[in-house]
Amino acid sequence: MLDYAHLRALSVVFSEGGFERAAKAQSAVSQRIKQLEERIGQALVIRTTPVEATATCKRLLRHYSQVELLESELRVEMNVDDPSLPTIVKIAVNADSLAT
Repeated sequence: MLDYAHLRALSVVFSEGGFERAAKAQSAVSQRIKQLEERIGQALVIRTTPVEATATCKRLLRHYSQVELLESELRVEMNVDDPSLPTIVKIAVNADSLAT
């Protein structure tokens, strides 16, 4: 099973143009990509300037892009982002706070 937080980090590296810029947008990018490479058993990023994607990386990025698109379509179908719908906020309060 793929970890989508790791795929998101990989996507950010290429959308931002490298590890340094990606790290500003998302923490622990390098570590997540290393973990993903270990899980896949292949190098995903050619660490040059600018970074380059391996063939496997390109396949993973296409997959992640499709997942993002499907998720976006699902959110629209479910009206998840409809600003006219009320927002439900759950708040937990302990008894001591209520007593004051």
